[in-house]
Amino acid sequence: YNNYDLVNISNQRILDYGKDSLFKTIDNINSSKLDYTGVYHNEDDKKVKIVDIEGIKTGIISYTYEPKDIELDKDNQYVANFLCNEDSKDFDDVKDKVNNDFKQLRNNGAELILVIVHNSYNNNHVYDKTQKVWNELFAKLGADIVLGNNSSSVQRIEYYDKTVVVNSTGNMISNEYGEDNDLSMMVKIYVDKDRKDINAISIIPLYSFKENNKGYVTIPIYDGFNNSELNKKLSYKDIERMKKGIEIISKESMDVLLNNDILEKEYFYFTDGYKRQEVEKLDLSVEEENSSIYKVMKKSNKTCYIGDDYTAGNKNGGFGWFEPLVSTFDNEYVKISNIGINSSDAVNKYKDIINNSNCDLYVVALGSNDIRKNYLNV
Repeated sequence: YNNYDLVNISNQRILDYGKDSLFKTIDNINSSKLDYTGVYHNEDDKKVKIVDIEGIKTGIISYTYEPKDIELDKDNQYVANFLCNEDSKDFDDVKDKVNNDFKQLRNNGAELILVIVHNSYNNNHVYDKTQKVWNELFAKLGADIVLGNNSSSVQRIEYYDKTVVVNSTGNMISNEYGEDNDLSMMVKIYVDKDRKDINAISIIPLYSFKENNKGYVTIPIYDGFNNSELNKKLSYKDIERMKKGIEIISKESMDVLLNNDILEKEYFYFTDGYKRQEVEKLDLSVEEENSSIYKVMKKSNKTCYIGDDYTAGNKNGGFGWFEPLVSTFDNEYVKISNIGINSSDAVNKYKDIINNSNCDLYVVALGSNDIRKNYLNV
């Protein structure tokens, strides 16, 4: 994931050490052959950026809120595209400049517009009124993607009609632990090349931890659980934090509470909400494939899975235990389960559906309640 082509430099701290330090940063980036956006040597350098991304002319424009503790004047106000809050006396003038930026992008052939904004006066999961004001304006002017990056915490993904807005991805890498600053997310945007608009967005949850005597590193949480070499570097505390991280990141970014019972490499978010991916096939050993249960399920043309609350997935956000089996065996299936019942009740309540399902194999998950109640007839 570390193949960077372009970086955004624009933020509220770019003038903390003066213009000379900022220009030195620009020169160092130029010498590394890395493309950048968001800061300028002079007023003449302030041109809109159009880059070709897989055949799509993409206009990229960066903004930041005004610097902290530094007064903007004619000698330094050109170094970036500065925004202000909606109550500022300069708001209308700044809005006109933003409008002109978008006109330039379209006039220069931009087919897709990406706005990168160092926004938010909050350092938490809650986005503020000023963010919403600028997000609405960017969408109205024709932005396709708005990526926010000031808050050190993950914030909501939103759709403003056809514009996708990521209010904050979090810190990406951090040694902070306030307000979930060790949790962040990578974002992938899926674009229709013909229509030149957004199909979907996906997130990859990330976790920052301190590796022994090597400083802080950031990893995809999925890899932390599934990469054995990486997993060895994690403490029990790290593992528990990653489990909690899935819940926090999914809730704060997509407003859906997920957990690590079935991890996904990336989580897809559409205009109508989060959409699950098909569960991966089981990685079975030769011994498991030689088992009698495997042979029976492999032979089945249509399987009926019968179970309780857990089968319905009420304990883990809707992931039923049978789903990996469905992905592994290429046959039709019927699921019989519901919230608030045990397997025995399911058999009795839905016996007509079961009898008429025309299945040749029935897999029943018997739980402790079934055994304790001694439903011998089942």
